[in-house]
Amino acid sequence: MREKKLEDKKLEMAETIAQLNEQNRKLEKLVSKKEPDILEISSYKNYMSKIFLDRNNQAKAVENISDILRFKQLEVSNALEEVKAIENLKENKTHDEHASIRTGVLNY
Repeated sequence: MREKKLEDKKLEMAETIAQLNEQNRKLEKLVSKKEPDILEISSYKNYMSKIFLDRNNQAKAVENISDILRFKQLEVSNALEEVKAIENLKENKTHDEHASIRTGVLNY
């Protein structure tokens, strides 16, 4: 039983040593990392410029489509008003025709 416990503790210690070694490798990598060179900086700058340009272009596209949508909404509103106006004229004409029939006078 005690031997099993000893083996378990040795295994835990080996795992901890492996973690420590991994963390030391990461630390050494960070410490020994060279400064970025001009090419890396230039590439990053170009990439960020492209991202900024793409974002602005997308914002303009959204703005343009929003303007088109507002125009289409206005067209639909105007078309609806025209339909209602024609329906009102038809209704008034039908009402006038019925009134004329009752009074015996037709207005054409």
